[in-house]
Amino acid sequence: LNRESFAFSDPALSAVLFSRVAPFLPPDLEGRRPYGFTDRLRYYCYRKGHSFGQHVDQSIRAGPGLETEYTLLLYLNGQGEEP
Repeated sequence: LNRESFAFSDPALSAVLFSRVAPFLPPDLEGRRPYGFTDRLRYYCYRKGHSFGQHVDQSIRAGPGLETEYTLLLYLNGQGEEP
C-alpha cells in the first residue's frame, strides 16, 4: 500500500452519511435492500506518487443477517491544492 490512512468507528457519523446517500441507492440490490454503512470509517490520503493497486474489498459481518457487500468511496479534493 502506498498511501496515508486513518480508520476509526463512529456509528453516529455512519448513520448520517447513510441517510444522505440512501435516497440515491436502488431500493433492491439483487433481492437485498440497503441497510446502512459499517461503523468503521476510513480516510485515505494519496500524495503525488502514491497509488493503490487493483484489489477486492473483504465483506464484514455487521450483525445477525448483516454483511457488507459494496464499498462507497467519496473523493474530497481541495481547490487546486495538491496534498
